[in-house]
Amino acid sequence: MKDFIAIRIKNGDEQAFELLFRKYYSRLKGFANKFLHNQEEAEEIVEEVFIKIWENKKSIDPDSSLVSYMFKTAQNLSLNALRKNKTVSKHIEILKAEYIDNVYFYTYEDYNIYELEVLLLFLQEKTAGMAISSKIASKFFLFIFRIL
Repeated sequence: MKDFIAIRIKNGDEQAFELLFRKYYSRLKGFANKFLHNQEEAEEIVEEVFIKIWENKKSIDPDSSLVSYMFKTAQNLSLNALRKNKTVSKHIEILKAEYIDNVYFYTYEDYNIYELEVLLLFLQEKTAGMAISSKIASKFFLFIFRIL
């Protein structure tokens, strides 16, 4: 059975796309939030789902379920976000353990340096997919760290 909304979107019909968005945005956000337990991240995931649909509209198959595709994409993106968050958390925990176990911070200033290092580690993880080399990013973060 042909999905007429899918056909219209495939042909570049913005009204059909808006209809799909209005009909499924909340449901997809709730679905993604079940994985992430974070409304803001769930919204970003759903926005990414709709961006993917619009950017790849020419490859939509009207004989396949667009709704199933949306939910499967939301699931995959949510799981990827969880994996990425888990990696960041693991690195932060390692850094915390290193400082707590070795009791490096005795003064308030030392503790602030520790917080900055954790922040820089987090920023490195978040910028990993950007179009800058890791060598440049590392130099940038070290420069900021030395200034602060």
